[in-house]
This record gives sequence, C-alpha cells and structure tokens, in this order.
Amino acid sequence: MRDVFLLVTLISMCSSGCSGTDQAPTPTPSTTPVLEPPPPPPPIAAPATTQPSPAPSVTPTAVTPTAVTPGAVTHGDTAADRIARMQANAAEASRMRARDTHLRAGRRLAHANDHEGALRELEAGLAITPTDATLLCEAGLQAYRLGRLDAALDHLNRGVARAGPPSTKAACLYNLGRVLEDRGDPGGAEYCYVDSLALRPNATVSERLEALRASADEAADDESDEGWDEDDGVALSLDALERAEPFRSIAEMCSAVGGACDGDDQRFAPEQPSETLREFFVVDIDSREDMALVGFLVVHSDRGFRVAGRVTWTDSTDSYGRLEAVEHVTGVRFEGGAVIVEIAGHYDEPEGEAEAYWRCESDHPDDDDAREACFDEARDDLGEPEHWTSTIRFVTRDGQLVRDDG
Repeated sequence: MRDVFLLVTLISMCSSGCSGTDQAPTPTPSTTPVLEPPPPPPPIAAPATTQPSPAPSVTPTAVTPTAVTPGAVTHGDTAADRIARMQANAAEASRMRARDTHLRAGRRLAHANDHEGALRELEAGLAITPTDATLLCEAGLQAYRLGRLDAALDHLNRGVARAGPPSTKAACLYNLGRVLEDRGDPGGAEYCYVDSLALRPNATVSERLEALRASADEAADDESDEGWDEDDGVALSLDALERAEPFRSIAEMCSAVGGACDGDDQRFAPEQPSETLREFFVVDIDSREDMALVGFLVVHSDRGFRVAGRVTWTDSTDSYGRLEAVEHVTGVRFEGGAVIVEIAGHYDEPEGEAEAYWRCESDHPDDDDAREACFDEARDDLGEPEHWTSTIRFVTRDGQLVRDDG
C-alpha cells in the first residue's frame, strides 16, 4: 500500500513539473520509420598477431644431464654454458669408457697368455690417457714378459711416478724391480722391493727380496781377495776391487774391472810425499752392476796403486722421473795425518719435474706452445734440484790409507 502511494505522488509531481511554458512542442508524427538501435556487435576476435605466439617446440638434445653439487654456485650460468658443460662431461665419460674397454681387453688377453695382444690393447688405452698409472704399470709388465726390457723400464718408471693408490704403486715397484734384476741392476731391484713392501706387505715380494740378498751374499763370498790374476780373464766386482792387492798401474786396475774406467782421473799430491803416499787419484769406474759411475780414491805408493775406498756415486740409469745423484770431488785437505776428501753432489732434476712434464703433456697433447708454457710454469714452482756437500775421512791403519767409517 505504501508503494502505491509513492507511485501516485511521483506521477503528480511529474505532471505539474512538465507542463510549464518551457516544454518543447510535441513533434508531429513522421512517416519515417523509427530506426531501432543496432544490436550490439558480436565480439570481434583479436587479430592473430595480437595474441602471444606459442613457444616453439624444441626437440630435446640427447646429452647426459649434469648433477649439480648441493650448494654449488650456478648464478650467471647461461643455457649455452650448461649445455657446453654437459657436453664436456659426456665427452670425458666417453673417453673413460674407451680407456676401460682397452684395459679390460688387455687383461683378458694377458690372462690368456697373449702378451703381445695385451700390450697392444694397453698401449691403445695409453694413447687415450697417457698418464694413467694403471695402464702404464700393466703395459710395463706385459713388455717385461715379452722380453722388451727398455719399453718395460720406460712404462714402469712413468707408472711409479704417477701411481696414486699404494697398492698400484707397490705392484708397479715390484715389476720394476724384476726388470732391473734382468738388466743387471740388483741394487736398484733391491730398492724397488724394499719400497714396495713399505707400501704393502706381500709374501711374493718378500721372498724375491730374500732370494736377491742371498744371491748377493753368495757372490761376495765367492770373490777372492787375493787380487786379480790377468790370466783368468774374470773381471773383479767393485767390492773385490777394494780388497785387492796393489796393481802395477791404474790401467791394470781398470783392466781388472773389465776396462770400465772413464779415463778422466783427478790427481792430488800430498804436502809431503813419502814412500807410503806418493800421490793419489780419484778414478771413476762404470759399474754395470750398480748402473752408476763410482769414484774411488786410489793411493800410489812404493807397492803400486791400491784402492783405498769409494768416495763418489753418480747414477747412470737415465730414467726420467727417477732422481739420480751426481757427485764429484771438489778438493782434498790434510788434517793431523788424515786425508779429508770434499764432495759436492746434486740430483739431476727437481723432485716432481717428470710428473709435471707428463701432466702438461697430457693436458696439451696437440699444442706445443701451451705444453711448453705449462711445463715452464711448473718448473719455476719446483725450483732447483737438491744440492749437498759432504766429506769422507781417510786414516792410516797398519801402514795403509783406509776409509774411516767409524
């Protein structure tokens, strides 16, 4: 009812308000048809160019995903960086698979006693990873079994320098010892066996070392200390040379050890020459047994030329990576009747030089300049080879000049 009252009131107000003089005249009806307002236009689809283009479909590249180490910083990596890294990892994995294939094939052939085929496979693996200690040591063993001692020595020396795990290095040292034995270097072999056992106790190595030492003792017992008989034609060992009777000349002494003197003798004269000590020499003798140039002090007296004792040692193995000592006599002085021989020595290369060389060779196999720069930088860091000085004292006992080791 209230709503009806309001409606009537509104109509009344409209009637009184709309009847004034200002009201516009009522238009004359026209015959022109009334245009209905056009219907709202249908929605117009936006042109295709205004819509965001769908992302192009990309076929995934077949690369091995790289595991990201937790906490690793990857900010700033671009997609190209990540792809390059994954591709490099995939290439390295492929390289190691090829290396493993050759290693397994070499071991299989070695087990079948095909040492030639085994060596071929292992060296093919070394063409991929030239500084791989396992491949070097196993290739050295196969070369040894084929009787190729020079190749075996090269592989095993490099393997010992590169070997990381103690078990690998211990096995490599044992095989190197076997090679040195066959090359006539029992002293070098003994060092290898001792070093091998220090890394890993092993019954086979222990037995070999005991047999080597027993053989050396028997050889020493068989040596005669009565001097050298020119007619028997048997060269003296260096140990027997030190016990021999005086020789008529240095040339005769050199002939007694198989003509192994290098001829570059040093001569020293005492302050007051006597019948028992006219002069003395330092004579270098090439020891094929020890693979070294050994310097002896030789005394010239009225009885002839007698070896007083060893004074210097210079390795002659020529094995890169194995530190080789080089010694020479720098002077002689006299103190209270004793003769003091002064010696200077050094190693032929800094420790670690060979390893640095092989690392640079592996890192830059096809770039001579980069390899040389890498090695020069490493060589600068290593510094100079170790140097040392020492003295050896000789005293007179029972009328003879002898080395005082006490």
